[in-house]
Amino acid sequence: MRTFLLLATLMASTSLIVNAEIQCAKPTIPVAHKLDSKDVKQPERTADLPSVLDSVNAAIQCYQDNRGSGPDPLPKLSSVVIDFKTTTGLVTGLSFSIFIFKIGGSREKDTVNDLQLTYAAPSPSGKGANKAKPEPLSDALANEILAAANAFQMSNSLQGLPLSKATINVQFGIKFDGNASLSVPISLVTLGPNVDYNKNETQSITLTFGQ
Repeated sequence: MRTFLLLATLMASTSLIVNAEIQCAKPTIPVAHKLDSKDVKQPERTADLPSVLDSVNAAIQCYQDNRGSGPDPLPKLSSVVIDFKTTTGLVTGLSFSIFIFKIGGSREKDTVNDLQLTYAAPSPSGKGANKAKPEPLSDALANEILAAANAFQMSNSLQGLPLSKATINVQFGIKFDGNASLSVPISLVTLGPNVDYNKNETQSITLTFGQ
């Protein structure tokens, strides 16, 4: 079987998320991951790395659980690479922790670092095993993953050639959702093509589908 690599960048607005058929589970941060606000000197207009990672992981899991069943499910994710623009803050005055700029929180002169994390995609939990392919999902990032998976399947059928792997990049940003009482008081939004976002506030996730 010949192998093709499909490269694409998906940039869409969250206005696509309407009347979602499937409600993605809200992300929660394990106690061991939480930072004690009394001991952390967190830079303004940032989100802590554990909150963002747990939000991204929840979106990935939502897609994996809702790929559909039967003879023609959406393709499974095989790997995930996340690229963050980060800054640092002090914890207990001795060590540093990593934070990520929210949309509207960074200035061009800010010093940022690039952090790249590579994961094997999580296995489906089995919760959506008997469901048809959903469109759309309630989570913005999960819905973009679903759109990427559909693009993979369309490319395979349109080319008439065996396509075994696709790599697609999705750009997103971080917003405070206005409710500090939530376990993860942020939300992830996909970035539309018609808005000029600060490069320090633009995060990305590279998804590999197939074998």
